[in-house]
Amino acid sequence: MHTFEGKISVIIPAFNAQRFIKSSIASALQHSCVAEVIVVDDGSTDETYEIAKELRERDKRVKLLQHENGANLGAGVSRNTGIKESKSEFISFLDADDLYLSNRFDKALEILKKDINVDAVYEVLGVHYSDKRSKIKHVNRMTKAKKNIPEPVIPVEFTGVEKKTKPEDLFYHLIINDRGWIHLDCLTIRKSSLNNFALFNNDVIGEDSDFIMRLSCERKVVGSGSLEPVATRGVHGANRITDEDVVRVGKQTTSWERWLHYSLKNKRRDVITFVVMRCADDGSILEKAINIVRVLVTVPFAIPSFLRGLLRYYSPHV
Repeated sequence: MHTFEGKISVIIPAFNAQRFIKSSIASALQHSCVAEVIVVDDGSTDETYEIAKELRERDKRVKLLQHENGANLGAGVSRNTGIKESKSEFISFLDADDLYLSNRFDKALEILKKDINVDAVYEVLGVHYSDKRSKIKHVNRMTKAKKNIPEPVIPVEFTGVEKKTKPEDLFYHLIINDRGWIHLDCLTIRKSSLNNFALFNNDVIGEDSDFIMRLSCERKVVGSGSLEPVATRGVHGANRITDEDVVRVGKQTTSWERWLHYSLKNKRRDVITFVVMRCADDGSILEKAINIVRVLVTVPFAIPSFLRGLLRYYSPHV
């Protein structure tokens, strides 16, 4: 067990989560290192707010927030609200229908306290099911989503990054999607590392994946090295985003040109070349040509690598 008392703010965006919110809050409160559980009610029309309010009366660590006029502004805005209101040294997130396990912060806090240069730690997400049908659908989706991952070690139902990945290589592997992906439930972040960092962008589909991709590009994000799950995702009929969607938005949450911007920040030519090729995939033949020219004008040093990649792609067909 860790000895880091009261070091973490857990942020839970909640929308119509009356079936799950009590359990999710309890799973966070089991940890003595959790100083506060910030529940941001996102315009719920069920009993979510009332249940969280009752739990707040039982445990002072529970904080309950609402948007102005009880508006529904989305999970991204809700997480941003929680971040701004948080008081702890570290931040973590939990979806309202998911659960933390007893080992949630053991390794992450040790790493963050040992190395002040580490901005965030990611781990593995497990799963719990509401029924047999949900399990079958989830396993099928994850099997398809992981088809491009060579020799996976993490169980097909789980979410995580395969193999030990250097922080400087993480963005690249997330972009090309050959080692899996990171779930927000299993990410522990040093709050000060979010200074001068754009938070969740609610204008993109999959704002959580967008956030993780940008964080991996601009900050030092490391894995704990453990394959043991530290949280479980609740799979049920009400899930709004499928695992296929997670992979899709992780690769191109907005346009590939957006990721080119972050590739430039990362100063990785292999990443830039890959993104340039993806930019060329968008639209009609004419639009593809225009995209290539526009992007290569932006990053002319990528031209040789782009031409080599083009030759490798077409040479088997010649």
